Order: sequence, then structure tokens, then C-alpha cells
Amino acid sequence: MINRDSNGRFIKGNNSWKLRKKHGHKKGEFKHSEEIKKKISENTKKAMENLSSDSKRRMSEAGKGRVPWNKNTKGVMKSNKTSFKKGDMADENNFKWKGDNVGYGALHGWIKRKKGSPVICQNCNSTKKLEWANINHKYSRNLDEWVSLCVPCHRSYDKSMRSVR
Repeated sequence: MINRDSNGRFIKGNNSWKLRKKHGHKKGEFKHSEEIKKKISENTKKAMENLSSDSKRRMSEAGKGRVPWNKNTKGVMKSNKTSFKKGDMADENNFKWKGDNVGYGALHGWIKRKKGSPVICQNCNSTKKLEWANINHKYSRNLDEWVSLCVPCHRSYDKSMRSVR
């Protein structure tokens, strides 16, 4: 029940949850008493008795043969012309695309998506703790400028590049 004042305005503090708590009901768990159920059943029977046999027959036949709109569509999404297609918003087509003006982490994520996970170190042939390393330290989206190195080789390569600068 919504609390309203004499002018019909809503009053703060709707207490319906308190009533449920008081009577031991959880939300959506309200149950009619047996007396109320009996009254509902009797009133429904009376209403059906007042209908003509033709009305009863039409009501019975109304739903027969009708197929629900969602029959056999569990887990199936029907695409339409306005649906996004796979790849429509990928890379350069995305409205948030920044090109080469992107952060370190985002660029490494993009490289990993394009080239996959590194398999072997191109320096020592190790297969443990591999990373993508940028050859010229300009961090562009040119895939030819990235090599697969293990962590020790990557650190030593970066150290040698710092001394060259």
C-alpha cells in the first residue's frame, strides 16, 4: 500500500517491506489464505457460469494451434540489419581508435591480439616467460617492429638500447 496524504501526494517511508517482515513473507512470496483462495475459486466459477456456451467454446479454441513467438529460440539471437556484425567495430573502424597515439599497455594488448602469444625467444630459443619487444623503441603499430624475447633477453636488449641513445 502506498502512503498518500489528504491531497493524494506520496508520503515518504513506504512501509510495505515492514509488513512483509511482520507477517513472515519474503518479496514475491506472498500466499493467500485458504479462505481467500476459496472465495477466488467460487467467484471464478460464478463468472464462468454466466458465460454463454458459445463464449466458452470460443475461449477454449482461441489459444489452440497458436505457436508462441519465442518457440525454439532458446540461445538463438536473430540478427537484423541494425545488429552489429563481428568485426564492424574492430581496430580502425572503432570510434575510439587512437592510432599510434595510444598508451603502453593498450599497444601491447593490441600486439598480442594481432600476433598472438610469443612462442619462442628469437635470441636464445627459450620458451619460458616470453614478451613482445619493440625493436626501435618507437612503439608504433607496425607488426614487423616487434620480436618475441624472453624476460632476461628483453631486459638486456632494453639496457643496450638505452646506452646507445
